[in-house]
Amino acid sequence: MTADPKHIHIADYIYDLPDERIAKYPKAVRDESKLLHYRDGKVGEDVFHHLPDYVPAGALMVMNNTKVIRARLHFNKATGALIEVFCLEPHTPADYQVSFATRGSVTWTCLIGNLKKWKEGVLERPVDVEGRTVMLRAERLGVSGTGYEVRFSWTDPSLTFSEVLEAIGELPIPPYLNRETEASDLQTYQTVYSKIKGSVAAPTAGLHFTSRVLEALTARPGVGRKTANVVLSVAFGQPRMPVDTHVFRVSHRIGLVPPRCTTPLSVEQELIKHLPTDIVPLAHHWLILHGRYVCKSLSPQCSTCPISTFCKHAL
Repeated sequence: MTADPKHIHIADYIYDLPDERIAKYPKAVRDESKLLHYRDGKVGEDVFHHLPDYVPAGALMVMNNTKVIRARLHFNKATGALIEVFCLEPHTPADYQVSFATRGSVTWTCLIGNLKKWKEGVLERPVDVEGRTVMLRAERLGVSGTGYEVRFSWTDPSLTFSEVLEAIGELPIPPYLNRETEASDLQTYQTVYSKIKGSVAAPTAGLHFTSRVLEALTARPGVGRKTANVVLSVAFGQPRMPVDTHVFRVSHRIGLVPPRCTTPLSVEQELIKHLPTDIVPLAHHWLILHGRYVCKSLSPQCSTCPISTFCKHAL
């Protein structure tokens, strides 16, 4: 095989994968799956919950916390033809969260199965939403990138698109599983750290993580929530509050958080809850600098502190 990509042949990547070697369902305990590792020039295998043993101190793990949506929709034409509409990404409005919260009508870029049977016309399908029957309509508008622009509309304007998808959509599982989506997939085909709706396929490597693996990872030096939040805040401008010893100490001394906040995570959540989003990055730096140069751990400079009148711990 040559290194020049111009001469790569698909045949070089074809291999036999018997259907019986494909796990149709995950293990009952996610992190008991196998872990392939490469160390000292040798390939070996272990159990996934031993992953923290292979992660060096100071490493940073970045998690894709998107949640898989019920992106597959099925419609039947009057002729009986089955049309599958697979939602890829929002078109109008273009933001995922805004689109999910939109009522009445949205437009998405979609893949269409059995396209030749849907050349024109509007597809309709009744949807049962908490005992109410709502009519969902799909209309092809044209080509959009590698897919097709499809406008969805529904007869109950009080419902969001997210609620419609939850009622009628199917979770898209990998085609190589060669089975239909089942109710259990709604839990097992999501990562334990998924939060934000917007993915049409789960990051499958992340499906093996469990709470105990995540806890073991964050306990290692440099592989914690604080480190990840620093990257998100500084490098990507996200409103994150990395809680180090300075932020933790100052937040308690000047009463920004209540005494019940005894962990870095609880302090982070309390600060984020009360601080305006646009000043979170600045507030983080202010707290660090104040703790480093004024509100020191062993010798706080209360006499020169500009906010000592607001501080219950001022000496």
